Amino acid sequence: LGWDLSMQQHVPPQLLSRVYAYDALGSLIAIPIGQALAGPASSWLGIRAAVAGCGVVIMLVGGAATCVPAVRRLERLS
Repeated sequence: LGWDLSMQQHVPPQLLSRVYAYDALGSLIAIPIGQALAGPASSWLGIRAAVAGCGVVIMLVGGAATCVPAVRRLERLS
């Protein structure tokens, strides 16, 4: 909800569909990549370690996004 609202408020209307398309592409391309890597990672590291590693990667990516000042200062427009 917050992501969609911020995109609608901060992306010009004539570019909104293009930005949504790139957003969907980036989100959906990760699914088959993750599925392809899950089997080898779990057999090499073990299931617990693979799941823990995925959790660490998710936390690092989320933390990296919050390190960007423009992301932290993004305000809701009224």
